[in-house]
Amino acid sequence: MGVSAILNWSHIKDKLRPLLTARGLITVPGAMALAIWALAVPTLAIDDLLGQSVHVLPVFGADLNYDTTVAVLSTIAAAAITTLSLVYSIVLVVFTLAAGTIAPRLLKRFSNDRTNQATAGLLGGTFLYALTVLAAIRPDDLPALSGSIAFVLAVLSVLQLIFFVHSVSLSVMIDEEIAAISRTLNAKMQVVIRVDEEKEHAHAPMPDRCEHVFNAPRSGFLSVVAADSLVAFAAKNDLAIDFCSAPGDFVAKGEPLFNYAANEGDGALVETEKLSEIVEDAVSLTAGREDAKDIIFSLNLLLEIALRALSPGVNDTYTAISCTNRLAEALQAPVRAGLQENIHFDETEKPRLRIPGLTLEDLLKKSIQPLRQCAADNHLFLLSLAGMIRRLHAVAGNSRSKDMLTGHAEDILRAYRATEPLPTDLEDLKAAFGPAYSEAGGAEADGQHNS
Repeated sequence: MGVSAILNWSHIKDKLRPLLTARGLITVPGAMALAIWALAVPTLAIDDLLGQSVHVLPVFGADLNYDTTVAVLSTIAAAAITTLSLVYSIVLVVFTLAAGTIAPRLLKRFSNDRTNQATAGLLGGTFLYALTVLAAIRPDDLPALSGSIAFVLAVLSVLQLIFFVHSVSLSVMIDEEIAAISRTLNAKMQVVIRVDEEKEHAHAPMPDRCEHVFNAPRSGFLSVVAADSLVAFAAKNDLAIDFCSAPGDFVAKGEPLFNYAANEGDGALVETEKLSEIVEDAVSLTAGREDAKDIIFSLNLLLEIALRALSPGVNDTYTAISCTNRLAEALQAPVRAGLQENIHFDETEKPRLRIPGLTLEDLLKKSIQPLRQCAADNHLFLLSLAGMIRRLHAVAGNSRSKDMLTGHAEDILRAYRATEPLPTDLEDLKAAFGPAYSEAGGAEADGQHNS
């Protein structure tokens, strides 16, 4: 298979991506609806074998006449399809509210919600099932089992609808959504920390230079969705792979995606076609940022909510403070570990893959700097941001982490001084930093300000 064929398949795969993943409101609801619909085939076959001699449930059976059975099945089918349209209408309303008041990129989280998917699939399947059974019944042949299952599906649909309304009510509560994003971020952060800890047992360092370049086959936002596959491939071919861009960055077609070289010496390099094949499976370049295994996406979601809340049009400081508290929780693990480089190793503990943008410096800069720039004169929020730095400083595992946090504290104070606050407000902010604003650093910053 040539490179052109691989690229053509990549184009087709991008078009079919919504159908090839368990995300969105297509794959899971469609699969559930088809599975429930297919259930009508064996149940109708069993009814043909049993005839009218068995009552599976008291709801349907041989004692019900044809007209009653048709009326009940027609009601179930009509109610299911009507409720399905109502569910999608509610989801669209939630999407609109989330995009306008919270953050547009939360729409991916809502469309990936399993409750929304299961509700749509169950209602769609109930409609198709009831319709199929309705078409199969005859005045002298009333399917007891199939009719009973249709009634059970109707009961399950009502219960699922109640749970759906509960889930939707939680999804529009901003604190609940922030907490859900934080849980996802914490889980992804643990993976990065575990990878960072493995480097302590490495037998060899990552090569300083990887001379061979692999260019991006198309444009899109970068996400490394299968780092293990890249590591296994690199180990098999004795390669070291060094990505040029961090996850979440936009890469244009033809730009360097990563550099690679033989890990030791001038070993034979892998063919371009083989490398292209593994990249298609392990690297995602999408039109929009993806949250699958992308720690920066979840981090940016919290930042986006906080920055939108701090904007003059929204002016919701307490929502921004909630985001800050969750960021402090997510950053405790990398601060405690002193996260350095995201280098993946093979089974022999040789470095095979480096992904930039996830060092402690990067995470602190991405998290604190935008908030400082957006809220330089918001005293209430700055107190919360100072508390975040103080808590992180208290759990910092080494002097390197503490120095970085102290540097951010001094930057926040310098920006706040530029707004000419009252002396009492400035002293309150200094006190909020606690040990993070060291005496030496604080005195130096004060001296520079006074001069």
